[in-house]
Amino acid sequence: MPTSAVEFLHLRINATDTDNDDALRNRLRQTLQDTARNLASDNAVVRLELVGHTRRRWQILRDQDIWRDTAAQYARNTGTLWLDKVVFNLSDTAQPGHSATDELAGIMKGIREEPGFSNICRTGIEDILQELTQQQRDRLLPDEAAMDRLAQRLATDGAERILAQMKGAIS
Repeated sequence: MPTSAVEFLHLRINATDTDNDDALRNRLRQTLQDTARNLASDNAVVRLELVGHTRRRWQILRDQDIWRDTAAQYARNTGTLWLDKVVFNLSDTAQPGHSATDELAGIMKGIREEPGFSNICRTGIEDILQELTQQQRDRLLPDEAAMDRLAQRLATDGAERILAQMKGAIS
């Protein structure tokens, strides 16, 4: 007998041997259907984490909005699962080369490490935070280190997004 109405689950899906979109879609669908069948509660909120080494990393990252929508649809189709979010924690099987995108990745990394860039990011974040109440600002960024982590995460995520658009188009 279930003791809760809703479960909160973290599902890791290994994308290592998914060589095409159909294989990844099938793995997502099957994992969510199996999870729905084996729930202890009536419903579950699911956080998916795509992991593994795949030569398709950049295409998956480029199309991450599509993959989120696909996973959310598969979860809804079960009638018992609700998607919280999808985390993309994939690595590339290809060795870094000397392509233009590899050079760009190196340049963007260097820029992210520049103190001046960090200051520009912080200024942008502070401008946006002015739109929030003090209580919301304090909750989002409780200390100075949280501001630095947020700026670094946003810069890294932005660089990854740009590289995914470029590498995903040519791979």
